[in-house]
Amino acid sequence: MGMVTKRDKRMKRILICLFIGIVVSFGVHLVYVIIFNKQEHVIEGRQEDEDTYMDMGDREGAANTWVKRDFNLKGRRVNITGQTIDGRFRNNSSYNVISWEMEIRINQDCFINKAWNGSVEIHQYIGTENEKVQTLDLMKCTPEEVELEYTVNNGDLLIPLNKGDYIKYIPSVEFKELEVKKRSDDVVIGIIYYYMNSFDSSDYTISFYYHMLFVEGWGFGIFILFSSAFVILLSGWIVSRIAYRNAAKDLKFQQGVISMSDIYSTLYFIDLEKDTLTPISADKESEKMRPDDLGAREQLLNMVLYDAEEDYIKVAQEFIDISTVAERLEKGSIACEYISKTHGWTRIRFFSSQHNDDEPVKKVIFAIQDINDEKITLLKYDEEVEREKHNRNTYLASVSSRTRTWLQNILDLNEKILSETKEDNIKTSSRQIRSIGSIISYTIDGSNDASRLETVTLDKLEEEYSAEDVLSEFIDIAETMVEGTPVVIEKDITPTVPRKLKGDVKRIRQVLVQILSNAVHYTDKGSIRLAVYGKAVDNKAHILFSVKDSGGGLKEKRLKDLLMYIDKLEKLGPMGTVSNGHGLEIAACLLNFLGTKLNVISTPGSGTEFYFEVDQEIVDATPIDKSNL
Repeated sequence: MGMVTKRDKRMKRILICLFIGIVVSFGVHLVYVIIFNKQEHVIEGRQEDEDTYMDMGDREGAANTWVKRDFNLKGRRVNITGQTIDGRFRNNSSYNVISWEMEIRINQDCFINKAWNGSVEIHQYIGTENEKVQTLDLMKCTPEEVELEYTVNNGDLLIPLNKGDYIKYIPSVEFKELEVKKRSDDVVIGIIYYYMNSFDSSDYTISFYYHMLFVEGWGFGIFILFSSAFVILLSGWIVSRIAYRNAAKDLKFQQGVISMSDIYSTLYFIDLEKDTLTPISADKESEKMRPDDLGAREQLLNMVLYDAEEDYIKVAQEFIDISTVAERLEKGSIACEYISKTHGWTRIRFFSSQHNDDEPVKKVIFAIQDINDEKITLLKYDEEVEREKHNRNTYLASVSSRTRTWLQNILDLNEKILSETKEDNIKTSSRQIRSIGSIISYTIDGSNDASRLETVTLDKLEEEYSAEDVLSEFIDIAETMVEGTPVVIEKDITPTVPRKLKGDVKRIRQVLVQILSNAVHYTDKGSIRLAVYGKAVDNKAHILFSVKDSGGGLKEKRLKDLLMYIDKLEKLGPMGTVSNGHGLEIAACLLNFLGTKLNVISTPGSGTEFYFEVDQEIVDATPIDKSNL
């Protein structure tokens, strides 16, 4: 008895010493982590030899450099170049970065236009009597909020900067991705500048703080060492707790079996190691199929051969293979369905029983469930849904066909009037009718195609077409839509667009009409800019179509819903949910069908831009003649 007392006292002293070691190591390591996380790091420019740095550079692609023509620069009409500068935060260290800022120095005169994923503290006219400083979110602010010197050109806010000025880029805390993970370069920022001759984006400094987790570093290793020793010495207590848990599991298992019998008509307990099968609850039919003098595997095999329809025997046999059940039961249960000869659809299932995570499954429950009524209900529902889809698409196709026939008769009559009349005012009205007819035709076809994508396979309608004709028609439609309103149509078309192309121009027209109709609907006054940028790469032309309005912009919830819908299209494909005729949803569906996507840039109060990019085959690389547009 005295030996037991001395052993207990010795164990208590050891446990106390280990506990003190745990507390001390915890405190020392916690202080070290706090000091480490408060240390500021400063990196000049793009230093690739550093573990963490900012990689700033011009964005690649045809749509990321553009020209503002006839820009009024201090009384002179000049062309200035717009450029998107991307910054990618590259963190190759072993720690996350949770706080960072960047100072960008300006080495030549320019204008700053936009900056996303953060705000900018702009230092304008440094060292002069006009020096000003203001922090702005350039994606959300309006000209009325700007205290700096600025100008507005075609709806774009331009803030001039001189050589020697600088800006501080402050990332938005609302963007979770700005917490830069270790070994990653996921964070992207962007700034749009305008300049005359050239622009240097390499003069910048980034300051940041690493974030060491408490579970990192050598101090945590010592803490774990003490803690592990403490836990090992409590093994006696742990053993007693395990015994208690096992008893509780047995009780829980018995309660679970009782509740399972309400769902499954037959339950068997199977010992995989001993290959034995014991009935828990079974109906008479199941017992007739089971030769109880054989092993568990043979008993289940006979049951399947006796009960399953011939087409399902092989599937059911593979499912009841006891030799692989342990591997397949990692997630707790597996199931298989087949048609029974006697009572229709049947579901069989294996459940693991008394399974520890660090040991293979040794005991399972085999259950049989009659699901014939459930299957019949589901099949009837599926048939009803498919019938409804078919009826809907048939109706839409019929209505579209009749409407197009009537519309074509009207347009044919209009063309006859246009060719025979000599009155200028009648010719003008006839051209307007032609444009309106095109709008209606493309809207009908677009809505019909988008609604059919879920149930039928559509072919891409590749054909040769004149880019000048398509753009001219697009501009005519736009001017017809805004006629009689205080809205001006602006054109920004690069002469690098090839004259003759090949592609699915029908769907491109449908998309353009949808996003143009949306812009007209939400623009009471101001302007709508139609932009087309082209770039030839080998025998392909990369074309960007853009419609930007000066309306009120999309509200946050509407923009969020639209972006979520576009993301779903990318992941799931056409979903057939656009028969209600929503123009933007129709455009998004059709663009997904063409292998591209609808992009949106919108700020409440500053208008909205919808754009998309497509690759077209070049038939005639001669640039278009802008004088024909």
